[in-house]
Amino acid sequence: MIQIKAVKQQEQNNLEIFTVEVVRGTQPALIILSNAQFEPLQFEGIDIFAAVQGVRRFLEAKGLLLTCNASRIDAYPSGMSRQMSAGRKLYVHELGVPGRPKTIVDIFDEAPIDKIGTIAEQDEYMQKWYASIGNNHDISK
Repeated sequence: MIQIKAVKQQEQNNLEIFTVEVVRGTQPALIILSNAQFEPLQFEGIDIFAAVQGVRRFLEAKGLLLTCNASRIDAYPSGMSRQMSAGRKLYVHELGVPGRPKTIVDIFDEAPIDKIGTIAEQDEYMQKWYASIGNNHDISK
């Protein structure tokens, strides 16, 4: 089991602790989220990244953001990294610079608070990143 933190949006010093259990990392990935405030909840996705996106949507509706790399606005998996790691490894992207293996991080590792954001902010950054490297890829599809 992995312990991760979530922070209230706009309140970086107000942390809540959650436990994430990756029950199944292969298709479909299954993650169980729990903490003291609610019964364990299950989230499924085509891979770990997709299942964690479900966790993030649930927590965002409660005003919470995970403080792990899954919530970095500048981190996103490539198609190959999703296949090779079942969506557990992400690239940290820099505008104008193609993804590089040395920037790969684990989805559950702690992220700098100033780099985390909502799913919408992450998607917006990724659209800018794709445009910055001359690719018109649409991540909403």
